[in-house]
Amino acid sequence: MNETMGQRLKRLRSERNLNQADVYAATNIDRSHLSKLENDKAGVSWECLASLADFYDVSVDFLRGKTPVASIQSPDDVAHSEDERLLLRIWRGMNENEQAGLIALIGGRIDKGAI
Repeated sequence: MNETMGQRLKRLRSERNLNQADVYAATNIDRSHLSKLENDKAGVSWECLASLADFYDVSVDFLRGKTPVASIQSPDDVAHSEDERLLLRIWRGMNENEQAGLIALIGGRIDKGAI
């Protein structure tokens, strides 16, 4: 049986231990609309679909049920676990000063043999 878009959205949210409020906070998609989407009771705009695909780090085609593969991995952006994907999203959300500070912090811990 093929999953509907709503079933895929619900599964993605569940796999990440998120609630609809978490998704709303990250995407600004109203919780009642998210509920309707997850229950296949509402249509979805291109903007909403793209926002959900970006949030879950999957392809739009995956959400639409056009491919069983959640995302296409490029050599530059391979994450093997949810933790790695989370770290990558956090890193990309940082500005240059925050990234430099994190590198300095980790570098110092490596130098001291803590990592």
